Amino acid sequence: MATPASILILASDDQLCDAWYRALKDRASVAIGHDLFRSTHAGVPEVIVTDQLTLEKLPADWALPLRHGEIGVVVVGEKGPADVVLPADCSERELVLACQLTAQITHLRQQLVLAERTERSLRNMAYRDPLTGLANRRRWDQQLVQRLELLRDGNPNAVLGVAVIDLDLFK
Repeated sequence: MATPASILILASDDQLCDAWYRALKDRASVAIGHDLFRSTHAGVPEVIVTDQLTLEKLPADWALPLRHGEIGVVVVGEKGPADVVLPADCSERELVLACQLTAQITHLRQQLVLAERTERSLRNMAYRDPLTGLANRRRWDQQLVQRLELLRDGNPNAVLGVAVIDLDLFK
């Protein structure tokens, strides 16, 4: 069974916060306000439910995950940048479904970000010498083919220079 999503509720109206909390509390790990969220959860929320377009009052370390889509946003009653925009008169069921869907999408985005970081790391290991950090033979072959293709295509900016250095006893 999947762990429940962590949801942060930010609303300008206390009654709205209470209504959203009641709708979501049995299906997710919910906190009202980022201070309460920080004190009860580790890391960043998966979903933010808000009636406000501005999320500037969030902690600074949440800005990057928010920008990369690692935090999903459900906006109720407003228009603006969000994963899901619901009308102000949405039902509890619509709110719950929107949060569940957004949490799943956010989870997939997080997996994608992790996969991209892993791929970059593996690519770096494949093309660099671990001791010197310099390009290895595999990278040399790849770059040589690319540069020769540019020269063959007649690219006026293509330049190719080769230097061979033989260092005695260098291993």
